[in-house]
Amino acid sequence: MNAPDTLRAADPAASAWVGAHAGSGKTHILVSRLVGLLLTGCAPEKIVCLTYTRNAAAEMQERLFGLLAGWVRLDDAALRAAIVERLGALPDTDDEAALLMRARTLFARLMETPGGLRVQTIHGFCESLLKRFTLEADVPPQFDLLGEADAGNLKRALTAAILARPDTPELADALAQLTRALTPDDMHGLAERIIDRRDAFSPPDRNDRLAGLARRMGFDTPPDPDAIAARHLEKWRATAKRAGEDAAAALNQDPARAWEALRPVLLTQSGTPRKRLLPAAEAKADPALTAALTEWQTAFVADDERISAAKNFRMSAAVQHFGTALIARYDAAKRARGLLDYDDLIDKTLAMLDRVSSGWVHYKLDRGVDHVLIDEAQDTSPRQWDIVAHIISEFTSGAGARDGLVRTVFAVGDEKQSIFSF
Repeated sequence: MNAPDTLRAADPAASAWVGAHAGSGKTHILVSRLVGLLLTGCAPEKIVCLTYTRNAAAEMQERLFGLLAGWVRLDDAALRAAIVERLGALPDTDDEAALLMRARTLFARLMETPGGLRVQTIHGFCESLLKRFTLEADVPPQFDLLGEADAGNLKRALTAAILARPDTPELADALAQLTRALTPDDMHGLAERIIDRRDAFSPPDRNDRLAGLARRMGFDTPPDPDAIAARHLEKWRATAKRAGEDAAAALNQDPARAWEALRPVLLTQSGTPRKRLLPAAEAKADPALTAALTEWQTAFVADDERISAAKNFRMSAAVQHFGTALIARYDAAKRARGLLDYDDLIDKTLAMLDRVSSGWVHYKLDRGVDHVLIDEAQDTSPRQWDIVAHIISEFTSGAGARDGLVRTVFAVGDEKQSIFSF
């Protein structure tokens, strides 16, 4: 960003989204924004600054406190010049002496603010809300946060326990399918991804989701790949017997093995239909057989696609069954220990704000929130943005739209640096 853009972005009276690439001074802009808000009289407790990492929050606070600590010792001329350099101009005021005095006392005021200036991660902000409103959020009053390392260990232990002792025949069948295709490390990786996407595994919706998936794949009912193969072989057995010794021998096996044995008879290694199903002399001598085999090959290709889809469906269903069991045990283990993980912080905060009037929660906060600043906005997830939306929903309506008060939202980020590409 160039200097004029930086100064415009630091204007504490303007809501804005700023796109700033790496090294362009995003932290500088955010600190300037905070300084501008504090100089214009905003109470520190009415500002929330959400950062992506704890390190970023610490760096921002360190820069802010370092700047304000330096201002304490400056004379009027030097302090005036420092403010103009930071903000582009002195904030509008009829009493410059009072403004300079406020600037010198900002460091002490921040130090004396109960709880300090709220520069924190979105997860830290949610944790503070949940601990403040445990009843409304329906969380354990003294919950602890489950760290990433401990969460990983818990997931691995639960996965191992489920694999060792599946508690239903349905789950045992699902695990048998998964372990035939996945290594133990793959299973633990799958468990991690399932926990990360737990909303897709809620038990009441599982059967509906699977039925919908079957319909999208073109099946009226959840498909059985062996049944598809058996129906095909029954219909085309007479033709297949005429395709040669390999095809005839394949028909003596169960449907699944017969299907795999017939594949090289009709398809190339890359899976495309063979151009020649009979030696040239036989094909010339018996055009009717050539036509029959070609018709069978076409039917085989179509049913092979259906069998592949059916196998994919069965694997999806197995993942659903495993995921439902894993998440149930994971949630039970957390409840028993009074724990929440990082996703819980987001989910339970959003559920509380959806369930309870966000305006009421906002009112109950110590002095409310008048200004929200968001760092690394490109990596703020849709659910996290929903929380921000709840926080600012009262800014321009009802009691939140207070006469003479400018309330702002400021976000800074760079889509090119996005980690998650939400």
